[in-house]
Amino acid sequence: GAPISLNMVSEIFLLMSLISWYKYLFMFLFFYCLFSFMYSIYLYSFIQFGKIYNFNFNLMNSSLLNYLVLILHLLPLNLFIFKLFF
Repeated sequence: GAPISLNMVSEIFLLMSLISWYKYLFMFLFFYCLFSFMYSIYLYSFIQFGKIYNFNFNLMNSSLLNYLVLILHLLPLNLFIFKLFF
């Protein structure tokens, strides 16, 4: 499993609050977590083992995708640290 960190705790709290706020958001959050997991596994395997899979990852520009993942991880963490609840 993943080590407990402020980022993981903030993501869990964010998901719980979004689901309690709007019940139909569950499917969107499920796919968001699924694609985030798939991208993390792809990035880990690419960094550790080189390009071992023979498929195209051309859904988006990779630099744009990296920035999107970075923003989607840093924004909830900063909201949790600074306690900026909307």
